[in-house]
Amino acid sequence: MYNPHPFGITALVRLSAALIAIPFCAVRAEQSVACKPTHISDKVISLVDCNAATDPIDPETSTRRFITDHARDLNLPDNHFKLKLIGRKKTLQGEYTRFQKMVDGYPVYNGIISVRQDKAGHIRRVHSQDNTPQQPGKTSRQKQSFAVKALISKNQAEQIALQSLKKDAIGTPELKISHHPQKVWYPNPDGSMNLAWKMLIAGENPLGDFLLVIDAANGK
Repeated sequence: MYNPHPFGITALVRLSAALIAIPFCAVRAEQSVACKPTHISDKVISLVDCNAATDPIDPETSTRRFITDHARDLNLPDNHFKLKLIGRKKTLQGEYTRFQKMVDGYPVYNGIISVRQDKAGHIRRVHSQDNTPQQPGKTSRQKQSFAVKALISKNQAEQIALQSLKKDAIGTPELKISHHPQKVWYPNPDGSMNLAWKMLIAGENPLGDFLLVIDAANGK
């Protein structure tokens, strides 16, 4: 009797399973492709010329794993930062994913990591706003210093910020707090971080929108 399936049903099932498994294998293999770390500015570290596939079923987990695997290149200290997904945006070239660095539930000031993927889902570039520079030869010990005491209250921080702007007014100051204080970690040049209050103040006199960061420990 003629068999229309010369390889047999079992063989076809095995072949199909192998083909289905290929994308996942490719994800793990291509993630080892070396990216080139570079500074495009004093405060931004970038990984360029990447070609790392992500899992199409769970691209966010794959992207997080990629960032963890390249933590040293991105100057991220071990076991401190957590990443909070803050946005995904599709473009004609692919997709951008943005993460906020978090420490103990508070965001790191300007601590954004942006990941660009092409249409196939491959990670091509990563940009990390680097506010904790580390000198060559130094260990990550200096990055473990966190000033955690908030001795300045939210209301006190608002008054300090308003007073700092009033001195630049000509006549009667006209100032309004647009975004009330939010606790953030402010990175210092030596790699340590201070808890601080970040707020936005809109002014007619002086004129402008003023983003202020007040140290939560000493009000400076």
